[in-house]
Amino acid sequence: MKRLYLDSCILIAYYSTHKEEREKKKEVKRILDIFENLQIECSTSHWAIAEMINILLSRHKIRNETVLKFESELLNKSRLGNLKIGIVEIEGKNKKYDIKEFFMD
Repeated sequence: MKRLYLDSCILIAYYSTHKEEREKKKEVKRILDIFENLQIECSTSHWAIAEMINILLSRHKIRNETVLKFESELLNKSRLGNLKIGIVEIEGKNKKYDIKEFFMD
């Protein structure tokens, strides 16, 4: 099975209500449907989720409550739409990660 990491730009486009993201949002939803049908194993990380939260709040001016709802849904359901995703755990200093190892995991 192929594995794919979903970076923050995918999460931002998926959750954003900003007009600049409309076309990206459509494309992301279409691609996620393809991934689901191809049974591609997708994952993201707390790093990407934190960056998504920051951008949605600061640049896209989405209300705190709304962004927290997005985060909660993502973490609790582990889904983007119908696509099940994994959340890669970050060990930080305990695992002495570098970015290369993170993506290998």
